[in-house]
Amino acid sequence: MRLHPLLVLTLLVSNASAQIAQPVSTLVAQPALQGFTLEGNTLSNGSATLTLERKGDLLKAATVKLAASDTVQMGKLLNALTGYDFAEPLVGFLKQNNAPLEAATAAKPLNVNAEEYTLSFYKQMDILNLNVALTQIPESVFRKVNLIKGKVDAPIVIRVYSDFQCPYCQKLEGEFLMAYARKLPRDVRLEFHHVPLEQIHPNARPSAEASECAAEQKKFWEYHEALFVDRSWMSLKDPSGIFNELAKKVKLNTRQFSACFLSRKYKSVVDAALEAAGRLGIRGTPTVYVGGYKLGNAYDPAAYERLYKLLR
Repeated sequence: MRLHPLLVLTLLVSNASAQIAQPVSTLVAQPALQGFTLEGNTLSNGSATLTLERKGDLLKAATVKLAASDTVQMGKLLNALTGYDFAEPLVGFLKQNNAPLEAATAAKPLNVNAEEYTLSFYKQMDILNLNVALTQIPESVFRKVNLIKGKVDAPIVIRVYSDFQCPYCQKLEGEFLMAYARKLPRDVRLEFHHVPLEQIHPNARPSAEASECAAEQKKFWEYHEALFVDRSWMSLKDPSGIFNELAKKVKLNTRQFSACFLSRKYKSVVDAALEAAGRLGIRGTPTVYVGGYKLGNAYDPAAYERLYKLLR
C-alpha cells in the first residue's frame, strides 16, 4: 500500500477528541454530528453518510460519503473522527492530487498516512468516499527485542520507543509507564526499544549502551529506572562515572559492567534498534505502539485499554 505523507506536514492538533477506538455513542454526541440520525451502523443527515465499522461497542473505522464539492463538511467530519484539525490541509491535498484521486477506485483507493491514521479516498462520479482507520502495522515488521516486562509470550505488545536523555520520555516513564508496567494484564507485555536521538542528546547513545550492559546481567529494568530517576549524567562530557555508580546502586557486577560499557559491546544492538525505528518512520520520542496501533496519547491508561479491546 502506497502512502502519501502530505497531510502530515501541515496538520494541527485540535481541541476535538479522536472518535476512532472510542465508544460509538461518543461519536454520535459530537457537535459535528448534530442533525445526523443513527440507524444500525449508518449515520446520515441527508447530504452525508457515515458507515461505521465496530468492534463490540468501539468504533474501529468509518467511511464518509458526501458530495466531492463539500470539503467543509468533510473536514469537520474528519476532524471529529481523528481529533486533528485536517480541514485546511485536506482542501489543499484534494486540489493537488486531483488526478490520482480521479484514478482511484474502491479496490485501489488513494491512501494517505496522517499521523496514526490511514485515510483512503476514491470518487464515484461527484461523490467522495473517505475511509478513516487506525493504521495497523503487521507484527512481522517490528524488531524482536529481549527487553520485556510481563509474560514473554503475551499476545498483545506495548512497544515503547524511547531515549533515556529525552525529557518527554522521562515524563512518560516516570509519571505513568513505570507504575503501569507493574500491573500489566496477563495477555499484555511491554517492550523497550532504543531510539537515542544523538544529534540533540549527546549522552543518549552511551546511556542506551550502558542499559544493554545491565541487561546482560538481567538488570535492564532496574537500570532503566535508575537512568530516568537520576539525571546527573545527562550534561556530562563523560558520563561513565555516573553510569558505574548506578550499576553499583542496582547491584550489578561493576567490573563486568565497566568492561562491557568501555568496550562498546552493544553498539551494534543500538545501531540495529535505530535502523528498525527509522524503517517505521519514528522521528521523535517517546513513540508508543499497542499491537500494531500507534498511540495518539500514551499518557492515557484508557487509550491502552481501548486498543486491547480492538486486539482481543
